[in-house]
Amino acid sequence: MKESYLHSPRKDQTGSNTPSSASRLWFIFTIILSIYIGFYFSGDDVVVWFMCSLTSSTVLLNLGWLVFSRMSETYDPVELFTYAEE
Repeated sequence: MKESYLHSPRKDQTGSNTPSSASRLWFIFTIILSIYIGFYFSGDDVVVWFMCSLTSSTVLLNLGWLVFSRMSETYDPVELFTYAEE
């Protein structure tokens, strides 16, 4: 299989596959976008802002992670941590 720095799943120290870098970047983008959406639709109401942010981030994260997990199935996992030679 092929390797992609952005789409390859990361293998941690226990051998488990963790989300790819694309999924991690999607998380950051989604949180920022959902905070903006919450402020835009809330009208300065903290409870409405929180609920808008929570709802939009939940939907966007689930959709994005489904797409990225399907994409990462075609790539070989790469090491999450690289250790210096002792």
